[in-house]
Amino acid sequence: MSLRRAIAVCLLFVAGIGAAWAHELPTRVNIGMIIAADDRSLELMLRAPLEAMRDVDFPISPEGYLVLDEAQKYLEEAAGLWLVDNLELRERGLARQPERIEVRVALPGDRAFTSLAAARRHFAEPPLPDDTRIFWRQAALDLRLQYALDDTPQSGDLSLDARLRHLGESTRVELLFVSPDGNEQVLAFDGEARGLALMPSPWQVAGDFLREGFLHILGGIDHLLFLLCLILPLRELWPVVKAVTAFTVAHSITLGAAALGWIPTPLWFASAVEAVIALSIVVLALENILRSRFSQRWATAFVFGLFHGFGFASALADTLQFAQGQLLMGLATFNLGVELGQLLVLAVALPIVVLLLRRVPSERIAIIVFSTLIAHTAWHWMSERLDTLQGYFF
Repeated sequence: MSLRRAIAVCLLFVAGIGAAWAHELPTRVNIGMIIAADDRSLELMLRAPLEAMRDVDFPISPEGYLVLDEAQKYLEEAAGLWLVDNLELRERGLARQPERIEVRVALPGDRAFTSLAAARRHFAEPPLPDDTRIFWRQAALDLRLQYALDDTPQSGDLSLDARLRHLGESTRVELLFVSPDGNEQVLAFDGEARGLALMPSPWQVAGDFLREGFLHILGGIDHLLFLLCLILPLRELWPVVKAVTAFTVAHSITLGAAALGWIPTPLWFASAVEAVIALSIVVLALENILRSRFSQRWATAFVFGLFHGFGFASALADTLQFAQGQLLMGLATFNLGVELGQLLVLAVALPIVVLLLRRVPSERIAIIVFSTLIAHTAWHWMSERLDTLQGYFF
């Protein structure tokens, strides 16, 4: 065999392995889930694509059809390995085991999971006949778990751990929860939910969103650099208080308006906001370099604070659904968490900045050097975000 042919064979072999691995892990997996709580009982129904159940040797005909009269035990094995073992329901913190598990196959295009009533009718009907011809990669695995509860669930009683992200490269779960009083909530997450409160109490919502806001500001390097640029040239306490208060009021206004849906948000809007946030850092840094008086710094903080509020709202958009009707509580405590994180940063950063500036030969030169470095970083962020924004129009 020539060297060229040997290389070609090796490349084909590697390509075949890559294709096999690609089939092993589906690119995108969509999971439908319905949970209904009643008096002393709970029902969890779930639908996932059969091809996401790996390492199970389903009986398949030479034509690629699932052999239904031989498949039941394999379906139960797949459901246990990939689904049941990765779902945990808790009542008042205590794990509950399902009293009954039912597994079946569904045809592609079946719409049983569009509502609770349709799903219950689906499981009440007989399974698919054994002679049904269904290509195994197009089939869905339907699972129903029934739990006994100690009492009729109240706010804060029920929580769910769902560890389903491993089913695909990208996993999306659409969850319909129906409370004992018939109230419906639709939640969506990326396949991983730890301690998801199904009927959260106000205290749970407050604690979760307070923590979310606090961690968001601490992890938002662009917001932190804005705050650093804001206070860098301000030596006295009152100008700092005015500037930070103006920033807080401004971002609270737009955060609330955007989170409550009062402001239209087309797809390109979030990218535009991120670009303006980077621009705000550049502007403040240039002001620090070019100006020596900052009596109107509070006005600059207010104007750009409006855009930072839109940025906070983007971070809150996917999370606010978990407040489950308690939007104002979630919004208020998220904003409070942001403010607490902001105060912590200022309490640490301001004394350090003052101490460092006192130890350098020229405070003015030090401010210029620090601001130049920050402007350089923010300029690159702004350029990258503008490139992303242009993609929406060209």
